[in-house]
Amino acid sequence: MSTQIIDQDIIQDEKPLDYTGKKYRLLNDASIFYKGLFGMILCILPGFIMGLILINMAMSQYGEIKEDLKHPEQYKEKSLKLVRLGRLFSLIGVGAFITEIVVLVVYMSIN
Repeated sequence: MSTQIIDQDIIQDEKPLDYTGKKYRLLNDASIFYKGLFGMILCILPGFIMGLILINMAMSQYGEIKEDLKHPEQYKEKSLKLVRLGRLFSLIGVGAFITEIVVLVVYMSIN
C-alpha cells in the first residue's frame, strides 16, 4: 500500500514542467559569446594558438550549460542568441584553423 503512494508521487514528479515565471539569463552567456568571437578572430589571424585556447574555453562553458538549453522557455531570447552565436563562432574558428593547417601542409609539400 505504501509503495503505491510513493510510486504515484514519483510519477507525478516526472510530468513535464510548465514554466510560466520570470525568464533568466544563461550562465556565462556573454563569456561564451566573446570567447567564441575572439577565438575565431585569432584563429583566422596568425595568433591561432591563443584562439584555440579561447575556443576550448568557450566550448567547455557551452558543455556545462547544455542541459539548460533543453528548456529554452525559461531563458531570455538575447541570452540564448549570445550562447548560440558564441558556439557558432567557435566552430567557425576551428574550421578556419583546420583550413590553415591543410593549406600550410599542401603549400609545404609543393615547394
